Amino acid sequence: MRELGFEESMGMHDFVYKWKNKAAIDEVLKLVSNMHGRIRGLHLNYEVTTIA
Repeated sequence: MRELGFEESMGMHDFVYKWKNKAAIDEVLKLVSNMHGRIRGLHLNYEVTTIA
């Protein structure tokens, strides 16, 4: 996840991605797609949450 730009976090979320600028929905979907590709096959459950 670090290779994609995520930072480790304690608490409710294990990883956080901090956008430099307000992200468009297509940028978010691209990041989630990249993330999904990295963890595919690991039998993980995950949830994506956005905060505006």
